[in-house]
Amino acid sequence: MMRTFLATFVLGVGICGTANAATYTTFDPQGSTDTFPYAINDHDEIVGTFLDLQGVAHGFARNMTGKITTFDPSGSAGTRVYDLNNDGTIVGGFYDSADVQHGFIRTTDGTITSFDVKRSYGSFAASINANGVIAGMYQDEANLSHGFVRASDGTITKFDIPGERYTFVGSDSINKKGIVAGGYQDKNTLYNHGFLRTPDGKITVIDYPGAYSTAVDCISDDGTLAGTYQVDAFHLHGFVEAPDGTVTSFDPNLSYSTVPSGINSNDEIVGTFGKKHGSFRSFYRRPTGSIGQFTVDRLGRDTESFGINGRQKMTGTYTDSTGTFHGFLRIP
Repeated sequence: MMRTFLATFVLGVGICGTANAATYTTFDPQGSTDTFPYAINDHDEIVGTFLDLQGVAHGFARNMTGKITTFDPSGSAGTRVYDLNNDGTIVGGFYDSADVQHGFIRTTDGTITSFDVKRSYGSFAASINANGVIAGMYQDEANLSHGFVRASDGTITKFDIPGERYTFVGSDSINKKGIVAGGYQDKNTLYNHGFLRTPDGKITVIDYPGAYSTAVDCISDDGTLAGTYQVDAFHLHGFVEAPDGTVTSFDPNLSYSTVPSGINSNDEIVGTFGKKHGSFRSFYRRPTGSIGQFTVDRLGRDTESFGINGRQKMTGTYTDSTGTFHGFLRIP
């Protein structure tokens, strides 16, 4: 099924401003040379990935008191953590010594269970919803990615979009209803399109009007979507689609490229935008359409936001004067 957006959409820039009233807590796991937090739940638990002195990736979880626990699945030569739910269950992927990627689930007691999609050449879990259902990707023999859904009982269902070359999903890509949002590349045109997949397997293709490239980056529990589209080769623009189908284009002030990364239960969106001279700032968009932007340090160095919880607390990464990446928690 192909879906283009309703004709009643709004183009333009939202009300923008800087946000200086917030407070920031910065953090790094012990031994980290670069820290990348990717998700935060409503209990202020943060998960992500860090690199050690040898450049090897490991997983970490930071609780609401600030205590950080590091971990790796058994046999991991490199761990990537992407998401967690409000139960504290964590998902991601890891590479083994043969450079094959596997998916994993980590429960609150620290138990890690790895899994693979049958007849795949690599798998990883990208997102988990409130019911423990996981959305992810697996690779075929041509090293192209396809989608899968893993039920809470461990049953895995593969899926493809007709005409795809490869499929991609990210954090916040499955909501409590089990609807998966993502993007795929058309094998003929090599252009990107967004998609939604319902639990019964129905696929809806999403294209922003007039765009040659569209991707859905995240979906909230009520079905609000956030994503990107392109009408030229140089700029990415953000969009949000309400459950009634109304779509709104948005860009923070002075944005050269806008990328939403996370959405919470209130339909508040966070992400990153690039400025023309190459620096990156974080933004958050309220359901009213107003857009705030911020950097963690006063010098305005690169700041990227990836997750927001129901209390408007945000997490992401920023760089210092040496180019090192550190994690942050933003409290409004």
